[in-house]
Amino acid sequence: MNEIEILKQHGKVKSFGNRTLNENVILAKKAIQELAPLQKIFDRQHSQFQTMFFIVGKDATPHRSIRQICAEVHNKEEALLENIHKLSLAEVDIDEMKEKLLTEKNNFERRRLELKINNGIINRERALNPIQATLKDILLLKAHYDSMYQKMTEYQVEKSECEYWIMRISSQAMRHIRLYGKINEGNQLAFEEIGINPAYMEKRLLEFLQQERSDLRPDLKLWYNALQTFVKELIDVPNQYAKIRKMNLGINKDAIFEEDFESN
Repeated sequence: MNEIEILKQHGKVKSFGNRTLNENVILAKKAIQELAPLQKIFDRQHSQFQTMFFIVGKDATPHRSIRQICAEVHNKEEALLENIHKLSLAEVDIDEMKEKLLTEKNNFERRRLELKINNGIINRERALNPIQATLKDILLLKAHYDSMYQKMTEYQVEKSECEYWIMRISSQAMRHIRLYGKINEGNQLAFEEIGINPAYMEKRLLEFLQQERSDLRPDLKLWYNALQTFVKELIDVPNQYAKIRKMNLGINKDAIFEEDFESN
């Protein structure tokens, strides 16, 4: 006897909607059955659109996007292992209760065990949902990885960081330019830390803002082109700044893996 059947024993109790408890239980059960297939659609933490634009596509360079994919897959793998572990333990608990039920003489204890077994089976079936959702997420992330991956080494990834930070700080600064007409202190500091004059960038960004407002478009193509221009202008500046400060901006090969990221 499961919990729904227990509720049916009190079916004549007055409930909401001018119905009995039993009638509302039946309606609720039908609603659950009708909505259950949709759980397969909404079982992921993120939609495919959200994954593409707010997780994979939020970074300015392909190397950073791939780095984000790898981090996301690692987290999904951890969640997958944890859920599989919980499912395995649930199987052990159900088997143990079934074994106890074979020899249990006390009628009340037998009923308790039957209820626990029934509940355990339901929970076991539901435990598959987050596992399936995680598997879908991993395969979706892998599809994005395949679409943008180019053979690369850790050395190349490290080398691309200069381009990434120029684009990132410029984008952050541009948001403040649009809002307040000037670069805020945090992004000025970020520019300074990589050797770029924030006053120069403020002038360049204000020039772009004027151009943007004179030719407003619904897309960001002009801004993307401007970012590429900034990278070309500034790509050597951090290295020059490092030399002024007597630092070596070169990549330490002793601290990286040289082999490619491609799997066998």
